[in-house]
Amino acid sequence: MPTIELEHRTQLSASEIMEKAETLIPDALKEYGDQISDPYQEWKGNTLVFSFKAMGFFVSGEATASNNLIKIKAKLPLVAGMFKGKIRDKFHEEAKKLFP
Repeated sequence: MPTIELEHRTQLSASEIMEKAETLIPDALKEYGDQISDPYQEWKGNTLVFSFKAMGFFVSGEATASNNLIKIKAKLPLVAGMFKGKIRDKFHEEAKKLFP
C-alpha cells in the first residue's frame, strides 16, 4: 500500500489547527457523501488518527498538529499511488485555504 507524506506551514497554533482539522471528514461527507463511507477519526494527543473508504478503497493515516505546521501521513490504495502528484497538489491548494 503506497504512502504519502504531506506538510503545510501555517500561521496557526496547534490548537487552532486541531479545531479546523476536526471538521475535515464531516465536511468531506457533506460534499462527497456518495463516494465516502466508514469514516473514523480520533484525537490521540495532537495527532488525529483517521480512516475512511473512498469509492470503495480504504484510506488511513494521521494528521499531526504543531504550532505553525500540520503533517499528514496516509496509506493510500494501490490505484491511488498513480495520483500522488494530484493528491499533493490538491492538499496544498486546500491547506492554504483552511490553514492560512
